[in-house]
Amino acid sequence: MEYNQFFGDLVKSFDNGQLLIDKAIDIIFKYNGSIEINQPCKDLFTTERQLQRVFKKYIGVPPKIYARIIRFNYLFQLMKNPKPLLTQMAFDAGYYDQSHLVRNFKNFTGEEPSGYFFDEKNLANFFLKKTDE
Repeated sequence: MEYNQFFGDLVKSFDNGQLLIDKAIDIIFKYNGSIEINQPCKDLFTTERQLQRVFKKYIGVPPKIYARIIRFNYLFQLMKNPKPLLTQMAFDAGYYDQSHLVRNFKNFTGEEPSGYFFDEKNLANFFLKKTDE
C-alpha cells in the first residue's frame, strides 16, 4: 500500500465519525472522565469543533458533558467503598477540591453526596445495583 493511499483511507474512515467517536470514548473512559477535551483531540489528530460535531451527532451531548457523566459514574464506583471520604473521592475522581465534587454531584442528583442514600428506590440506584450483579 502506498503512503498516500494509506492516509487517504485513514481520512475516509474518519469521515463517518464512528471510528473517531469510538476512540474518543475509549480515551475518556481510560481517564474515568477526568480529562481535558483537548487531550482526545491531540491523540486523535482532530479539532475540538470536529469532536463536538461528532459527539453531538452520535451521542447527543458535547464531549465535555459526556466526560462529566463518565466522571460522575466513577464517583458512584468510589462511593461503594465503606464510608468513603469526600476529600479522597474528589482527589481520586480528578476534581480540584471537595466543593467542586459537591457542586457537580448536586447538579446531577439534586442532593449533596453526604445525603445521598444508596438504598432508596430510584433509577440511579437501580442501575448502580445492576452493575454489581
